[in-house]
Amino acid sequence: MPRITLDIWKEFYCETEGVKKTKATCKHCGKSWKFPNATRLKEHLEKCKKCPLAVKNLYYGNLMSGPGLSSIQEEDEDSPNATGEGRSGPASARKRPGDAVNDAATSSATQGGHGDAPTSAKRQALHSFLDRMPKEEKEKIDQALAAAVYANGLPLTIFENEHFQRAFTLMRPAYGKPPSRFQLGGKLLDREFSIAEAKVKSAIAESDCVALMADGCATVNREHVINFIATTPQPMLYTYKVMGTERETAELVAREFISVLKEIGPQRCYLVVTDNAAVMTAAMEMVTLEYPHITAVGCSSHCWNLLFKDIMSLRPLEKLFLISKAIVKSIRNVYVNFAAFKLKQKDKYGEACISLKLPSATRWGGAVITFNSLLKNKAAIQEIVVNEELNFSNSVRTWALDNVNYWERVKVATDMLKPLHGCITLIESNRALLSDVFYLQKTYSKALLDNLERLPFKNHEKNLVRGYLADREDFTIKIIHKTCFLLDPRFKDKHRDMLSAEDIVAVIDFIGVMSRHMDLNEGDVIASVGRYRTRTGLFANEGIWLAAERMVPHVWWAGVCESEPVATIARRLLSLPPSAAECERNWKLRKFIHSKTRNRLLNERVRKLVATKAALKDRSKTDTTKPFFTVAEIEAYFDNYLPARVTGTGAEGEGQDAHHDFEEASSEDEDFNDEDYDYEDISDWSDGGEDIAEGEREEAEEERGERSLAVAGAQQARGQQPVPDPRRPGPPPRATRASGAHAQPPAAAGAATRRSSRRR
Repeated sequence: MPRITLDIWKEFYCETEGVKKTKATCKHCGKSWKFPNATRLKEHLEKCKKCPLAVKNLYYGNLMSGPGLSSIQEEDEDSPNATGEGRSGPASARKRPGDAVNDAATSSATQGGHGDAPTSAKRQALHSFLDRMPKEEKEKIDQALAAAVYANGLPLTIFENEHFQRAFTLMRPAYGKPPSRFQLGGKLLDREFSIAEAKVKSAIAESDCVALMADGCATVNREHVINFIATTPQPMLYTYKVMGTERETAELVAREFISVLKEIGPQRCYLVVTDNAAVMTAAMEMVTLEYPHITAVGCSSHCWNLLFKDIMSLRPLEKLFLISKAIVKSIRNVYVNFAAFKLKQKDKYGEACISLKLPSATRWGGAVITFNSLLKNKAAIQEIVVNEELNFSNSVRTWALDNVNYWERVKVATDMLKPLHGCITLIESNRALLSDVFYLQKTYSKALLDNLERLPFKNHEKNLVRGYLADREDFTIKIIHKTCFLLDPRFKDKHRDMLSAEDIVAVIDFIGVMSRHMDLNEGDVIASVGRYRTRTGLFANEGIWLAAERMVPHVWWAGVCESEPVATIARRLLSLPPSAAECERNWKLRKFIHSKTRNRLLNERVRKLVATKAALKDRSKTDTTKPFFTVAEIEAYFDNYLPARVTGTGAEGEGQDAHHDFEEASSEDEDFNDEDYDYEDISDWSDGGEDIAEGEREEAEEERGERSLAVAGAQQARGQQPVPDPRRPGPPPRATRASGAHAQPPAAAGAATRRSSRRR
């Protein structure tokens, strides 16, 4: 395509050699250039004092719009309508928008004495329809588009798609091309990141109490990275530390922590939160030795997840969980079964149904979600497993039809574990406070121990549960948790019941240490604690305690009780986070951006993208919930999810829980011996069918049933308890049936057993 000649040359006298312009002279001021180009001439025309303003606007708009007016003029004059044919009246009599302005421009150019200025009214009239966009406006749009890309974690190459470019052209032709991947990953990202980083540093500098939480994880490129989150109390990503070729030892992690603390300001940091990894635990000891006023605690959410894992390792729950997963997989992994289940589910529950769920690999609390999804879909599951046209194993049919009290056991396990799962969910919320940890730990432990005697566990298993609770509590609860619990006005009526005399002494000592660190009068602070506990002085006002139910605790101390000496300590400690859940959320955000399909991103760019996305979170939705949990909300939660909490020795049906009835029923069930059943062979239950061919299934089942009856009869004749056939999924048949037509003598029973062994 031939190069388009810009109209700017018509304002200059040009000398050429062949096709190359060697000299240009301005028609308005006479200034000359050797080997000119359009850019220099355009810049001169804008500054030329003798050039009329209308002419400047004319050519400035032409240059900014892309193609020159000459090409449009040629196209317009070549068209039939250019001569006025087909229109009413002569062309000279027609007026179009902008004719007056363009006539003035023509007159001014002609009066300048240069006669070569544009004189065509048609050519000048087109200028009023051209769109122009200043450079500043385009940069503003580019930055807004970049922010949208970062906030949604979109690929940096998104605007290189031709459909995007065409859409922008249709919306605003003068906009031109959207930002490229180099701009989105370069100057535009640097600008947004600098704004986000400045906000984080400003918030830390303005806060007098900061907590630091950290967690390590491997990236998609197998690089080990530790992320550091600072809270003020709003959690914010502070930085990433890439371990590189250095071995991750306690000394190295401690150096990284101390380095970050020095950047933040160690005097304003009071808490460090990590998981219970051996390296992290040893590193935290080194940090606390370097800065004695800092307390290192384990992530409460992580500790309770480990407690959940400990409890699920008990043999009855472990076996029950394996069976539950087998039932779920037998439905979800076979598309015919799953389709039938979805139809039955919709018919039974309508649109309010929930799907069958399996737990994730590292979230042990997911067992409760699996149990609950099974209970919610019990009727639909039982109706599809009886359908002989669907491919279910006999084991799954036996358990799903509750031939061995399976559903009662699932209900018992759910009632026991659901409160702990709820505590984990609650403490991971940004609404949770450090003082909630002690209260939740004590409340759940008491409820579990009260109900432990009613649950179908053996004595050694109950002792294991008590040991798990004690071990995890020692790691989870520190003196700072008890101090925050004491200073939290929400728990004003719980102190005497949950804190022992030894706890009160330890809390007073800790408050004294904090007083000396903050240069406060230790005696005045402890006296203030005494007035707070006895509700004397300022705290005798009932309105102050009513306000505590409506305010965040640290705001209550800063705004209502600021005059009390202990307020300085209380408002700082009560703004500290209870867990390192924000680190996990940040890892999830990082994995969303630095995924397998975007594994070429460098760590530095990933850090900027993650920090920018976190800073650009959509906060337009108004959060109507309180920024903290009230005691009433927590207690209502436990009342809803602890159905076995009621104690007492009333009559049957009064003051008793459903678990007690189940325990009695289980003890009277002589047909099923839980210890003798082969749970170890249930790994094959999820295949959705048997290895036996369909035509041989009924015959094999009949033969196997006859052998089992013979064995049971022989055992009863010897006065022994019947032993279930390990090949059968359910309980053994009743021994009384062996006296019928199927009874065999002991010799025949032994032969049948040997045949069964050879077959296996």
